[in-house]
Amino acid sequence: MVRLLLMVTLLSVSVSYTAQSEERKQQALELSLGSEQLSDNYQSWQLAALQYEQQFNTDTLAYARLQNTKRFGQRDNEWTLGTYYNINSLWQTHIELSHSPSHRVRPVNAAQFWLSRTLDNGFIASVGYHRTDWDPTVSQGFSGRIERYVGAWRWAYTLRRDALNGAAQNGLSHQLTLSRYYREHSHISLALSAGEELEKINPTDVVITNVKGVAIYGLHYSSNDWGWRWSVSFNQQGDYYDRAGAQLGLRYRF
Repeated sequence: MVRLLLMVTLLSVSVSYTAQSEERKQQALELSLGSEQLSDNYQSWQLAALQYEQQFNTDTLAYARLQNTKRFGQRDNEWTLGTYYNINSLWQTHIELSHSPSHRVRPVNAAQFWLSRTLDNGFIASVGYHRTDWDPTVSQGFSGRIERYVGAWRWAYTLRRDALNGAAQNGLSHQLTLSRYYREHSHISLALSAGEELEKINPTDVVITNVKGVAIYGLHYSSNDWGWRWSVSFNQQGDYYDRAGAQLGLRYRF
């Protein structure tokens, strides 16, 4: 779950979206590089991504990402399109679709849909559906998240359930996140995860494994236009291998 969080929110692999005023920057471009070192003499994993974001108005933000992933000595390109949309002052949606033409180590197609509701006292509740088309199997499931903003702090708990076609066992994972915001757009976060997670452990097998993980990541703006996105993480992938990783991204708003 920690690695999924990094891919989706760090590359940002998704965009952390809040309604912004018309005077703020409307576009952003981000280049990210990452590496994970695996135990037991496995080859390291490599990742490079380029993401473009466009905020059309105070309610709508869209992004497109091209990602190149290297795992087990094989490479995949992957395209992702996503959008955040404020339906009104209480409800927000997030939709993301991705496709890998080669799909050697990445899914052929993946989709996730989130619906969020703002509650009282800084709480936000969200539910999500996700589906991943591997080759040759399919996984799908649901997620629930509760989060709260208190001053410059945010905490969140996410519960995710995954079901793999043809597997007797389902995956259930938990994630706790604590974030501290500073300046106008910068933040630092700590994420802890545990449970069962789907993983493509080699180019041919998708299995449900026990996982434990920790990640520290953030976004630091050195000026109004330029920012650095970064992360360090460690994950135990059941009895298969451990992964220690780091990512660094350069972000420009215009």
